[in-house]
Amino acid sequence: VNTFVEFVPYVQRTKTLKYAVCIDSYTTLQNAHAVTAGRTFPDGNATALDHAVGYHRGGVARALLEAHLPFDVLSEHNVTHEALGPYRVVILPNNFCVSERIATLLREYVLQGGGLVATFETSLVDEWGKRRDDFALADLFGANYQQTDPIGPNRIGFSPSSHPVTEDPALKDLMGTTGATTYWGQFVRVQPDAGAAAPLVGTDVKNEAHDGKKHWTPLLLSDQGQG
Repeated sequence: VNTFVEFVPYVQRTKTLKYAVCIDSYTTLQNAHAVTAGRTFPDGNATALDHAVGYHRGGVARALLEAHLPFDVLSEHNVTHEALGPYRVVILPNNFCVSERIATLLREYVLQGGGLVATFETSLVDEWGKRRDDFALADLFGANYQQTDPIGPNRIGFSPSSHPVTEDPALKDLMGTTGATTYWGQFVRVQPDAGAAAPLVGTDVKNEAHDGKKHWTPLLLSDQGQG
């Protein structure tokens, strides 16, 4: 208690730096239990719930903190045009439930110059837990949904085409000069638009010796409007 009392004066009447904002999707958390979303997590099965929600949120928060990037958290129920306006980038950490209302606001935000970062199955389900055939934000992602692959061993490397992402010294320090890192987890296969850039290439180990049709896309970059 004393530590908290000593800390309070440092945060009273302060303002955050409006750089990035993570959207907290309570409907995603609720629908992580829903059969209609393709998920049935029995009560107490924290591991399964973490895979769907917790790991994505925690991973994004850790990455931002370790990079010393200021960010706020905004409830999806408070998302408005005015609320998003001050931020340079909006982050959706596997917010697989996205309503049409929020999709419309995000589309306007990006087309007017905002940045958007989204992971895994973001916008593949509506706010009622009904799975869509494609991402609600497919036009912003520059890709269409194909399938979700199960958890398993994978490799991530650099694309043969040169790109500023793969030329970044910090990334090469992490992944080596050609990019060859292991990844254990799920991923979504997508069909990228012609104008989208895919600087990284993923390969699941069982198909490692096969042709490029077995590759998946760990990172996709797309310009839409001014964003």
